[in-house]
Amino acid sequence: MFKRNVKLSKGECLLSNKKGRLSGRGQNSRGIRPRKCTYNSVPGVFSNEDAFSERSYWDRRYNLEKNTFEWYKGYRGLKPLLLKYLKPDQPLLQVGVGTSTIQLDLVNLSGFEDITNLDYSSVCIDHMRSLHMMVPELKYLQGDVRKMTAFEDGCFGGVLDKGTLDALLCGDCADDDSCKMLCEVSRVLQPGGVYMMVTSQAPQGRYRYLSDPAYGWKVSVYEVGQILEMDGPYSLNTDKDLAHLGLPTMPYSHFVYVCLKI
Repeated sequence: MFKRNVKLSKGECLLSNKKGRLSGRGQNSRGIRPRKCTYNSVPGVFSNEDAFSERSYWDRRYNLEKNTFEWYKGYRGLKPLLLKYLKPDQPLLQVGVGTSTIQLDLVNLSGFEDITNLDYSSVCIDHMRSLHMMVPELKYLQGDVRKMTAFEDGCFGGVLDKGTLDALLCGDCADDDSCKMLCEVSRVLQPGGVYMMVTSQAPQGRYRYLSDPAYGWKVSVYEVGQILEMDGPYSLNTDKDLAHLGLPTMPYSHFVYVCLKI
């Protein structure tokens, strides 16, 4: 079980005693916007969740953990929304794939034809590429979601994110990193495409990162419970939309943000 509304420093991220539960609001407890940063620090020992934004943490973790692991919801819990908003015949990008296997389920169970899986841990990418080498619909690429130079503008019909934005919000550079990432996500999305972001955070903690008009999308959110309960969509296109939502309404729920590029 994970806790909510706990004030933490830096990115205000929390990893509970249940592996895989991540929450955070991406600003420090004093409300100070993080400074511009470079990415050359490599902590020797990772004692808290700040490490989630560090490549070296994930390389070390994936060297130790060879099993697959599904952050937040898997295919079964997300299937209605995946098939509603992501099209099997359109190229799909999954950012921060980790050792998830949701992409394999999308191919085998829903007929997706072309899924590119990006992660900035080369250890992870090498492992997943080897694991799925006989699945031609799946491609694996090492890269940084904040600078996706390998992809042309508008080359994907959808982008799937299960915890990558959350991980970046755990670092000292939360605002800067999230802006870089979301600008790149918007750039590679074709008009009519969808960025689908899965998180444990309610709109009060995530909408401000998604709401910049420069991204060129309309935002809605679903709340997904533990036993396939689902509420939504709720429109999130103005700050006033947040006031009457009253989310979360379910215990230990997750939120799926659907950003439709217009």
